[in-house]
Amino acid sequence: MRIGNRLLKRRNVALLAVTAAVIGVMNCGEPLGPLEARWVNVADFPPDISRVNAISPFWLNEEVGVYAVAERRGAYDALVKCSRHGFSTEFEMNERYDDGCLADVAGYGGSVWISGAKVSGKITAPFVLRKPNLGEWKEIPVPYHPGAAVSAVVPINESDCWFLIDDRYGRGTHEGTLAKYAGGAVTTYEGFGDVTVVRTVDPGRPERLYAVTCGGEPVKVFVTADEGASWAEETLPRDVVRGHSVRSASAATAAGPDLYVILGLGHEGEIGGTYSAVVKRTGPPGVGEYAVAFLAPPGPYFAGITSMAFIHPGYRSYGIGVGSDTTVLFDEGNVYLERLPYRLKFNEVVLSAAGGFLSVGMNEAFGGYELLYHP
Repeated sequence: MRIGNRLLKRRNVALLAVTAAVIGVMNCGEPLGPLEARWVNVADFPPDISRVNAISPFWLNEEVGVYAVAERRGAYDALVKCSRHGFSTEFEMNERYDDGCLADVAGYGGSVWISGAKVSGKITAPFVLRKPNLGEWKEIPVPYHPGAAVSAVVPINESDCWFLIDDRYGRGTHEGTLAKYAGGAVTTYEGFGDVTVVRTVDPGRPERLYAVTCGGEPVKVFVTADEGASWAEETLPRDVVRGHSVRSASAATAAGPDLYVILGLGHEGEIGGTYSAVVKRTGPPGVGEYAVAFLAPPGPYFAGITSMAFIHPGYRSYGIGVGSDTTVLFDEGNVYLERLPYRLKFNEVVLSAAGGFLSVGMNEAFGGYELLYHP
């Protein structure tokens, strides 16, 4: 993939100096030392894009980029395709419905899946659409929840998927009641409560689905290695983050069979702000082992992690976490904290189909969304 050689955006204005810190993962993930950021601007989104809610990578005919579900000023939500070659609109809500919102996008093989909330007449309801390669959009059955949205969709194969139904959907969130569509039937798992999900990609082994409860303590982790036929329930041990209270949890990403969970923490007994930790889960279903992989350092240069991605560990132990003004690299047991040269709020980070990582961020210094690449 040929990437533009600009480090972020070269503007005719003075930027802040790049600051970064190199972190060695000690027992409690405390920071040590300095490095520089390596993000490259691939493309700028059109100015009418007011928000990007989710992205998914693609590689088609030598073109590498992302699908993005986006809100647009004065227009309907749309699925857009973005790469260094430009932008194209793949779907608009008014093509099938009166109105509505797009919450998530995912790819599997040659198919693309999108989800959200549709408005038909005076009724708002959740939906999932699937478009096979060279085919037409087809809606799959979703339980009727008035006013709800499908906030996340996770393909199992070309025709089946997991998804989350959120009765209180907020733009950009991906949590809710777990459900599965397979063989024309829908199964829901309401007993888990509101969860976030990650599905592993682990060649040679059965894929796992992890569902992590979203609230505070206790944090429950549900694991299936047989597409929901059986489940193991685990509780994230309290002493993993001793001295901190858990205020939120989110299934972030997987590296092979291993799960990474982002925790929002606070000091026990205090009402103050929330800071991030990353906990890594290893082991078979039902007997997972949990350890802190990263604990946010104090200071104004760090604003927490909201999204993560890892390459498959069979190649290299290498991953990335992003947030507001922050990049955290996990590289062969070392952790690096990068500070960006201007205010940039990342939405999500995904693996690039050509190697490295792709992300979309809001440039809060100059306005507008950017497609960014990190090697």
